[in-house]
Amino acid sequence: MAFAASDVDDPVSLLAQAQLLCGLAPSTKAPKDRKEGVDLGARGSVMPKEDVGDAIQLATLALLRQLAEGKKKKKKKHPQSKLLGVTQMGNSDSGESDSSDSERGASLSAGGSKGYQSVVALSQSMERYPKLYADHMETLAMKALGWSEKTPHMMSTYTRKIMAVEKQRTLGFFVTILSEVWSAIHRNEFEAARLHTLKGLAAAEQSCLDSNWATAWDITHLRQPPWSDWESMNATIIRREHTFSPLVEPAWMSTIISKIKETEVLMKRRSHKKPE
Repeated sequence: MAFAASDVDDPVSLLAQAQLLCGLAPSTKAPKDRKEGVDLGARGSVMPKEDVGDAIQLATLALLRQLAEGKKKKKKKHPQSKLLGVTQMGNSDSGESDSSDSERGASLSAGGSKGYQSVVALSQSMERYPKLYADHMETLAMKALGWSEKTPHMMSTYTRKIMAVEKQRTLGFFVTILSEVWSAIHRNEFEAARLHTLKGLAAAEQSCLDSNWATAWDITHLRQPPWSDWESMNATIIRREHTFSPLVEPAWMSTIISKIKETEVLMKRRSHKKPE
């Protein structure tokens, strides 16, 4: 129940609303005639004049409690409510969602003509909340591995056990470098992460110049990727179990697929259009 500003000057109205919230305060005095009390109207009862002061004080406390609970509800929003396409959207306790962001206007669905709009919304949301999305993707990696906590070697283990790299040399070198960068960041070694990134770029450039990785990989000073693990894994089973990468939400991939379909439709229309 909300109290109107005009009720503050009207003790009878304030008292009536307080009684609806808390009920009548018990009286230790003998009942008096109805004419000598204050008619509450809404409940059809009379409160003795001697109890009016206590009731007003009770109503004030109820009002303060109501305002305090309202502030708590506004603050109690789950950080994940800012993530688009994640199962836990908004705050189930308060029944509210974070609708202040403009990107929330786009629905992450694969139907209609919302593909491009949804991809843009997802991209903008990731740029605005990179830490939230990175944390969520790390949680997805832990879930795929069956782990309960992160370790510096989590992503290198993920690439070795779950990624169907097989004999793709360039891809294997690429994911190994990225795993080392992530490990350095997890250890809060920012300068090491910078160096891994730059050495990786240098190795990629050398590979382009040589048309192979024989010399290029030595620039990284890293161990060879786990080729034996990748070659021995059953990539067919992995592809059958995972339609999308376990590191991303299915809704994110649905938006990308929807955008691709929309682009294909547009290109087909262009190809069938007769020149004027």
